[in-house]
Amino acid sequence: MRMRLLCPPALAVLCCSALGSSVAARDLTFEDRVRCQEAIERVYYSHQIGATEPFEEAVPRAVLEKKVRTYLKQTVALGEYWKTVVTAVMLERETARIVRQTRMPERLQELFTALGNDAYLVHECLARATLVDRLTRNFHAYDERIQGEVRLEAEEVREGLLAGQIDPTAEHPRRTVTNFVLREEPAPEDGTRSRAWEGLEARVELAPTEFERLQQGLPEPVGQAGALVEERNSYIVRVPLEKEPGTLFVASFSVPKVPWDSWWEAVHVSLDEARARTVASPSASVPSAWGGGYAGQAGGSGYGAVSGASCVPDDTWNNGSLDDLPDPRYGHTAVWTGSEMIVWGGIASESNDNPLLIRGGPL
Repeated sequence: MRMRLLCPPALAVLCCSALGSSVAARDLTFEDRVRCQEAIERVYYSHQIGATEPFEEAVPRAVLEKKVRTYLKQTVALGEYWKTVVTAVMLERETARIVRQTRMPERLQELFTALGNDAYLVHECLARATLVDRLTRNFHAYDERIQGEVRLEAEEVREGLLAGQIDPTAEHPRRTVTNFVLREEPAPEDGTRSRAWEGLEARVELAPTEFERLQQGLPEPVGQAGALVEERNSYIVRVPLEKEPGTLFVASFSVPKVPWDSWWEAVHVSLDEARARTVASPSASVPSAWGGGYAGQAGGSGYGAVSGASCVPDDTWNNGSLDDLPDPRYGHTAVWTGSEMIVWGGIASESNDNPLLIRGGPL
């Protein structure tokens, strides 16, 4: 039996009629937000490949409430931990970023339609969720109050390497070995040497510019520890083990940072979502997912045009946000469900083998 899904216009009626007078007053209750979240999730679910369960079973109300509470609590956390208050201007700019950089304007328009093409709801229930999630995760990743002990451990590892107390060629719980190879250049064959790390290293091909950048960031003498490098998910000390034309063997000593999930699990219970204020401007224009202006406003320039020329080249990343580039990942398995990308296995940052769940869609 084929599953029947609400079309976007029906979703808009569902969301807007359910909100009633509270929206007219330009304020949102928790219930209003849950109804908007349902409209959003129905759009996502309608595009999920292989979905057979009724929406109400696949995405129960408890899931909707948790998502709303999460972005409201993240709003509170921004102010409490990092003195950052979400404003109407921030929500408008986040919406503009989403419209400007979407690769799927038709899907984004479905979301806008599901929210009644109401910029007020788009800003508060769609843009706010993406904005506060990105900001809180970014602040958390680089907050010395949270990551200070991890940094101290990483500094101790580097000091041990410099003092000769840690052998970069020997096994160590924080060490991984990677063979970086200039792309399209075969790895040198030399059967006369027996490396202590032979068979343990991962092989990664790099383009010439990437290879040169990596090589310049390493200390010149083989076996010498480089500087402590802070990445989004870890602190890393790299040691060149062997340098040959077109190939580098590098030992990376990585100390993972306190992960977001464990930190958030510990602190979110103390955050009161009721403290999150509704700030979107009641007079905000309705955004057009297709760029070039606003819905019902010909020739406008508010949100920027979306065209093939605006798409970024392959193998690049530009999310227009405050956070860093996502870590490259090698040797992994990936499955696209239609709305989520599940990535499992492989290595990232030469150290992280945790599974990833990447929300897909137009954002």
